[in-house]
Order: sequence, then C-alpha cells, then structure tokens
Amino acid sequence: MPDGLMAIKLERTVLDRLEALARAADRPVDELAAAVIADFVVAEETRLSAIREGVAAADAGDLIDHAAVRDWVKSWSGDGELPPPKASRGR
Repeated sequence: MPDGLMAIKLERTVLDRLEALARAADRPVDELAAAVIADFVVAEETRLSAIREGVAAADAGDLIDHAAVRDWVKSWSGDGELPPPKASRGR
C-alpha cells in the first residue's frame, strides 16, 4: 500500500510508451511508474553523493593530474597497461 499519492503530467508519447511497457511486463502502469521513480531516486541520490564526495576531495587537494590520466587511458590499447593513477594532495 503506497504511503502517498502524486499526480503527474506526461507527454502523450511518454505515457503511450509507459503503458506499452506495463502491458509487456503484465504490471499495472501505476505500479511500473512507481518502481521507475523509486529506481531514479536511488540512482540520483547515488550520483549526487558521488559528486559531493568528489568536490570535497578536490577541495581537500586530492587531485589526479590530467596527463597521468591521459597516459593511463592511452595505455589501455597496448600490452603494457599502466596502473591507474593515484590522487596526490596539494596540487
């Protein structure tokens, strides 16, 4: 049983696609929409947390040199892949 009720407006094409997915999954459209929104909330919380963590690390001076990252990525195409570069403090 849901704890809250929310009405949303969707473009007709999005609603049609959502209804088609619900039919294909043999689920009520509102149940599918609620599951999609719940998944989005978790993903967005995770994304924003990672951004905050990265900004805090940068603010503390924990940075990775761009050239080191570039060299590491370039090494992926050869036999001698380099280890991932490590952050260094106070750049």
